[in-house]
Amino acid sequence: MRYRLQLALFLIALTSGLTGMAVVVGYLTPPILMMYRELEILRLRDLHTELSAPLPEGATYGIFSPDGRLAYTKGDRAIYIWDYQTPLTPPVNLTDGISFSQLSLPIAWSQDGSHLAVSTEMNGIQVWDGQRLNPIAPLNMEGSSWRWVVWGPENQLAIDYGTYTPASDSAPELRDMDLYLWDGDRLINVSQNPQMAEYFVTWSQDGQLAFLSRNAFESKLVIWDGKLTAANTVDPNSLIHLTSQLGIFLDYLSVPHWTESNSLSFFAHDQADDRVKLYRWDGRILTIIGQVDGQDIAQQAWYNGTRWARQIRQPDTQLRDLVVQEGGVDQVIVDKGSLGPMIWSPDGDLYFCIHEDSYHVLKRWDGSRLHEEARNYRIMLYLPNVAPLDCMSPG
Repeated sequence: MRYRLQLALFLIALTSGLTGMAVVVGYLTPPILMMYRELEILRLRDLHTELSAPLPEGATYGIFSPDGRLAYTKGDRAIYIWDYQTPLTPPVNLTDGISFSQLSLPIAWSQDGSHLAVSTEMNGIQVWDGQRLNPIAPLNMEGSSWRWVVWGPENQLAIDYGTYTPASDSAPELRDMDLYLWDGDRLINVSQNPQMAEYFVTWSQDGQLAFLSRNAFESKLVIWDGKLTAANTVDPNSLIHLTSQLGIFLDYLSVPHWTESNSLSFFAHDQADDRVKLYRWDGRILTIIGQVDGQDIAQQAWYNGTRWARQIRQPDTQLRDLVVQEGGVDQVIVDKGSLGPMIWSPDGDLYFCIHEDSYHVLKRWDGSRLHEEARNYRIMLYLPNVAPLDCMSPG
């Protein structure tokens, strides 16, 4: 039965391709989808099956839900939903008949696809019911803009709201960022220190929230257990100031990464000995799992807390090295390349963008060899339950 179903799905895709219909079918395993431009048309290709088809006409930007629906805009401030697993169903205009002239872009599906967060022109957030396709909550903060939006496992939405004033000749840059939680009913301020700004919010699968708290002098890593008091407030005693346990001054912290077992991995620069140290917190104990000499790290990404990929800037150039560390051992994947964003797939492959010969190139490292997946002017990669990778982003 399994093989007959796969054959049927393949034949549907093949027939649709011959008739020119905009179709990409669903599969028994979640596809890895790549969006790219061909003759001014955006197309979608499944990297597992190599099946390809055009996106709906006029689609300019989109994000996929975990169940395979594309929320996209055509540049007319309307937002559409297209399910590539039901090829005969046309896209649905999410904003049809509703006066939302201020809507901008779809930005985040919830982990189960039941909710969609949409950015507004005034830098607020509008939450939509992802099944009934109707608006349910405008989340705006007067005079503030959102900077970070992340859905939790129980459809809680963490939002960083704040203001940013660029540096000038007479004053340094000023960032005022506060972390809020939407619990489905109200916005709740999670921030506890008005002198610090919150960044880089990540959820664990059991509902814990990790975020960085910074000012001009230091960085801290804070963990909240995700539980509210009877008065729907955050109990300060439920916050764990994890890096305070180290008893050292940290001038830089990476984005924290939760593993499937709900342990937390991150790296930090210890100014005292100019070492970048890798840490893991198992819920009780914080341990060092590796370290490297002081490096100018442009970006980094974890895979399940065991593989650490980092891009290291080279002095006086825009080039970077791509290095993966596992078990304390470094492996150089790219030596002095024009690197862009990178992302780990759920099964442990590292996808990254590199600029070569005036093209964006998408490459995949499978743990032993490099593979070129695409070479194009416009490439976006969608992996199941992972934020999309955009090769046009500087990374």
